[in-house]
Amino acid sequence: MRFHPFRSLRISRWPCAGLALLGVLHVPAGAAEPTPTRGPLRLHPANPRYFADGTVTADGSLRAVYLAGSHIWHSIQDHGHRLESGDDPPPLFDYDAFLDLLQANGHNFTRFWRWELPKWTEGDTKTKQTEYSQPHPWRRTGQVLANDGKPKFDLTQFDREYFFRLRARVKQAGERGIYVAVMLFECWGVQHADDAWQFHPFAGPNNVNGIEADEDGDGRGLEVHTLCDTEMGRRTLALQEAYVRQVLETLNDFDNVLYEIGNEGGKYSAAWQNHMVEFIHRSEAAMPRRHLAGITFHFSKNREQRGNNRMLFDSPADWVSPGNEPAVAGVSFSFNRNPAPSFPGKLVVADTDHLGWNAKRDEDWCWKQFCRGNHVWYLEWAYASPTEAGAVRRGIGQTVRWARAVNLAAMEPSTTIASTTWCLAAPGREYLAYQPQPDAFTIDLAGAGRTYLVSWFSLESGTTQPGSEVHGGAVREFKAPHDGPAVLHLRLKP
Repeated sequence: MRFHPFRSLRISRWPCAGLALLGVLHVPAGAAEPTPTRGPLRLHPANPRYFADGTVTADGSLRAVYLAGSHIWHSIQDHGHRLESGDDPPPLFDYDAFLDLLQANGHNFTRFWRWELPKWTEGDTKTKQTEYSQPHPWRRTGQVLANDGKPKFDLTQFDREYFFRLRARVKQAGERGIYVAVMLFECWGVQHADDAWQFHPFAGPNNVNGIEADEDGDGRGLEVHTLCDTEMGRRTLALQEAYVRQVLETLNDFDNVLYEIGNEGGKYSAAWQNHMVEFIHRSEAAMPRRHLAGITFHFSKNREQRGNNRMLFDSPADWVSPGNEPAVAGVSFSFNRNPAPSFPGKLVVADTDHLGWNAKRDEDWCWKQFCRGNHVWYLEWAYASPTEAGAVRRGIGQTVRWARAVNLAAMEPSTTIASTTWCLAAPGREYLAYQPQPDAFTIDLAGAGRTYLVSWFSLESGTTQPGSEVHGGAVREFKAPHDGPAVLHLRLKP
């Protein structure tokens, strides 16, 4: 059975989650042809909020690359997560249809999920459905069975199907102009899925290599994502490094790749994740291409095990996805709805997965993140209607197109230049201001006494129209020529 996530599929708690492709999906107004991926990506040397792909612009500067897009749990392995299907083998994911969705909405970024558990009980569903996933990085060999009733894993032999699929799907994404962040480990499941460790490949009954990473015997196995200075810890780490090296060698020739160490491991995993970032850097130093490695928020339902954003910013990661921590006393900024304009020290990918995965998102959320210099990921399956999901997908595509239209490398977020507080600016040269309300607003051009070309973008229609030229030298008032949220673009007249 092929699982098509964008057709009419009813789920007991997440009813189709807003994904309906047949008869609903259309190319948004103004959608551009995909821009071929180039790279590998680097942090932009002049503006490390953004990536650089090596492209030199007409003025001799490096082009800044902005990434934004959707991601979904089923992108690499087929599994029943949140489907409540209980099928074994699990339904096949229609990857081509997902790429169609990304491309039609103008997205250029996605996240490839990795699932470590071949079987688990999903504790977050009403029915506590048993779920399965396949394929996995290691071969299952011999006559002795693991706890899931299938041959045990040999953690020294790689499964060709898994790596063939990984390589093929990265290649397909690149051909569509889409960058991918490849997740290497999935830490959430060990923490939160019912009976998770019982079926994990690094649990003793499930492998032929004598590996039992759950050294304290508590049945949770968090040590598998912990840097443990024990004999078993070192053996476990060596096998994990061999797997990571195999991924790196499999994908090294692709330009459209980034790496994510693991999804939402608690703070106990911080040193281990930092080690893996450094291992990637060292390993690829001897390979033709080098790719960026990131760390996402150290989440745990157990507050004692939950990390904080400072751990991300102090890490060796090249990029990070923060959590929505409570605002500091007297400070209104948060990564979810009102990101700070100041550079936090790392390139930020604002991922709805870590900022309230099922909270409502729309164009407004995307534009506010963009105006504060943050890249965007939207986790699919978050909404109950196609209309709501369509709004955030549309907003992502809008920001990707505008990022290509402006000199992004020269622009910085500002909360003071536009009265709306949402503005990217290269003062005296170029301004991009977002107005979420249908009201007049001002731009401070007092120190920019030249003439500027004006254009207006409507979020609702997806269209751009010219406005009357404006002269600087003072604070100027603007009013969009259309109803609804608007974006004002000012560019210095040649």
